[in-house]
Amino acid sequence: IRMKGEALNVRRMGAQLGAVGQKLQAASRTAMISQSIKNAVPLITKGLKQMEKMGIDKAMCQFDTAMEELDVKTDSLNAGLGGVYSSTLDQTEVDSYMSKLMDSQAHEMDVNSVGVSKAELKAGPEEEK
Repeated sequence: IRMKGEALNVRRMGAQLGAVGQKLQAASRTAMISQSIKNAVPLITKGLKQMEKMGIDKAMCQFDTAMEELDVKTDSLNAGLGGVYSSTLDQTEVDSYMSKLMDSQAHEMDVNSVGVSKAELKAGPEEEK
């Protein structure tokens, strides 16, 4: 019984030592990462100072402003065109065109595939089951 108790205590101690070892490894990796960051910060600072001298920050600001303006103009243009198209196009014409497009694609698939009927292509996967 005493030997079993000692074995249990040895296992507990081993588990604790394993946990301590993992903590030490994590601390070591953290120290290496900190050192890498410490070495990188001056390089990044130097690069940012050079960018300021070259005026890249101003150019990026102007670019962002232009893109935002373009986005606003595009949205208003899309809204305007959406209103034009929705009021001038007849839905039956759109449906007819879509049907013709599907037929032409089905014909192309018939030419490219062997053993598939046009009805199977139009039916779709839900209707085949």
